[in-house]
Amino acid sequence: MPSKTKIIGFLTTILFSASITAAEGDVETVVAETDTATETVSAQDQERATAPVSKLYMEINKLEQRDDLCVAYVRFSNQTNTEFSELKSELFAFNKDEIITAHFLADFQKVMANKTVVKLVPMKDTKCSEVGSILLNRMTSCTSAGDEVANCMSMIRTGTKSSVRLFK
Repeated sequence: MPSKTKIIGFLTTILFSASITAAEGDVETVVAETDTATETVSAQDQERATAPVSKLYMEINKLEQRDDLCVAYVRFSNQTNTEFSELKSELFAFNKDEIITAHFLADFQKVMANKTVVKLVPMKDTKCSEVGSILLNRMTSCTSAGDEVANCMSMIRTGTKSSVRLFK
């Protein structure tokens, strides 16, 4: 004999489904769809839980023109328990025709654990309006407590808050 909890849950599902689809009048189909939808969401939640989550995030937040300099506001978010004693990246700016217009380094220096920092990075002789994308080419230094962090580049996820795409 089914438990009271299962019976109540079943009746609630039928009543809830019937009230939502009263115009359609096909309660059985809706109940089946509801059960399938619940299973699908559950599978999606399981997939998200097992997927590797990048806890290092670098983004181009905005670009700002200052005379003959285009200044990139680069945000780096470290959502790990690791303190980076040195974090440097090599970047290339491309114009809208995908031609390299600038080469520059972003030195975040010391990045504490569970901390977000912003670095203003100047690109000489570059007009911000002409920058189409920026490539995170490589990490020139990625150390924690003086030791090189393995696979640092692969741990970083890139993004943007501006119209200029940051990619790797």
